[in-house]
Amino acid sequence: MTRIPQVTGLSRGSGASTLAAALHAVDAGHRDQHADVLACGAHPEALRLARVVAFPPSGPRPVLAVVPVRGAEEPSLETLSHRFGAVVLLPHIPEWARASGPPADAALVLGRDVATLTPQLRVLADALRRIVAAVLGSGQLESAVPPMVIRPRPAVLWRGLQPVEREQPGRAG
Repeated sequence: MTRIPQVTGLSRGSGASTLAAALHAVDAGHRDQHADVLACGAHPEALRLARVVAFPPSGPRPVLAVVPVRGAEEPSLETLSHRFGAVVLLPHIPEWARASGPPADAALVLGRDVATLTPQLRVLADALRRIVAAVLGSGQLESAVPPMVIRPRPAVLWRGLQPVEREQPGRAG
């Protein structure tokens, strides 16, 4: 039995909710540890995080959907292509970028005749079809859960076993 794909954001504001609506997929937010499609903003910090995400040593890998950020340069994705099942750059759609949630017409893009779409939405429809083809082609929807995505966590550095208490100047001990 094929399950519904899951879209997970690499970080908050990565466009995962809009992408999930457009793909008719499950929106897993930005904290889930599993993803069929991993949404990533096209800014340097998010792309750096995408380069260090870890996966189990075997099995299918999620598709990385890079969501453009207004004013940012088009990212170089060659260094990411070997780490993911596929890497797809989505077009910037200004009206959607200003929305507070998934736009209502996001879910309609794949179902409409390409001739009726605006040029930007045609590019988006093509990108969405490439994501769908990569996910279906990987066979990952046949497994019970999506591929695991292991994000690095910030470390808290400690000296010794306990924090050191400092004497305050002017106070007698």
